[in-house]
Amino acid sequence: MPTLDVLVFLFQFSACTLAVVCLVHWYLLPALNTLDCWKQMELLLLPFLIRFVGTSTLVEGVVAPEYSTACAQIASVLDPLNFCLALAAIFAFRAHSRWAVPLVILFLLEVLVFSVLLLWVDGPEAPIRGLQAHWYVGTIVVPILVVFQFLVLFRLIQHHKELRATAS
Repeated sequence: MPTLDVLVFLFQFSACTLAVVCLVHWYLLPALNTLDCWKQMELLLLPFLIRFVGTSTLVEGVVAPEYSTACAQIASVLDPLNFCLALAAIFAFRAHSRWAVPLVILFLLEVLVFSVLLLWVDGPEAPIRGLQAHWYVGTIVVPILVVFQFLVLFRLIQHHKELRATAS
């Protein structure tokens, strides 16, 4: 893979991440702080309802033939699983269920496994090699989701006692 491609990818990923962090810090966090912890967690999981997008790597022409088959298979299985876990957690948070926190922990663990597998199967460049029309996912969608994954983790740590105490 040409070095310029990697540099452009890293620049776009970083720029989008910085923009999302600014938006979150300036606008989202002040608004979230006015809500109870159950509603905060529910809202922070909403962006993950687009995690089915990884299945598009299986569609001919979306990615180049040199795109890693292993990466496409991992994304086609784990992206929908992440979507399902996020949706289940949202329902659990809406119901103030005692299952909400375990579902979020499972969700976060699955995200970690997904990320490690993508980088491990064919090396660190594999997830971006041959992206073609799927380029926007790595440079826009993934940075947004990474920021929200950290928000979910930090809010879970911050509110775990209250969530546990008020769960039904």
